Amino acid sequence: MINSDFAIRSIKVNLPCRCDSTDGKQVSAEICRACAAKEDGQITEITIRPYADEDVDVVTSIWLGSWQSTGIPAPVTLEELRARWPRELGKGWIVFVAIDGNQTAGFLALHKDVLEQLFIAPDYQSRGIGKQMLDFTKARMPEGFHLTTALQSRAGRFYEREGLRRGEISTHARFGHQIVRYDWLPVNEVLTKRDYQS
Repeated sequence: MINSDFAIRSIKVNLPCRCDSTDGKQVSAEICRACAAKEDGQITEITIRPYADEDVDVVTSIWLGSWQSTGIPAPVTLEELRARWPRELGKGWIVFVAIDGNQTAGFLALHKDVLEQLFIAPDYQSRGIGKQMLDFTKARMPEGFHLTTALQSRAGRFYEREGLRRGEISTHARFGHQIVRYDWLPVNEVLTKRDYQS
């Protein structure tokens, strides 16, 4: 069974070049790193497709392995994640997986206006896959979305670099570490809110 609220074919994601600025603004070296990495073959271009039931083992393994790679203590087991997975699907998670050839490189889970999960397999981290999946999420949720991530993780810097706005800090209900909220709004929505507040 495919987990999706509409029919979607697998799509090939090509990382766009952000150095081709047509608005006359100077492009920072930070942005140019994406193009340099692509030229050096460090960017893995992926296919994103809807989750299917046979993905459960690899997706939950990525979930655990990616979380463990953050170094933030949380006593979660693979068995616990596999037991939780069908409950989350039942609550309405819409899940997509990132595929490199015949390997699963990561997954994301959406629910209403929330990016619930975005995890990349440790062997695939720092290869542009997170950006491609985040861009996919922005296209899929053009009205905007929010997420939370561990304050101590490097994910926060990634989300800020990709245009998400940092919000409030709170405490994870189960594990006690600090988490931070990030929001993404399309540019025209941000401008409208600023004009309204002025």
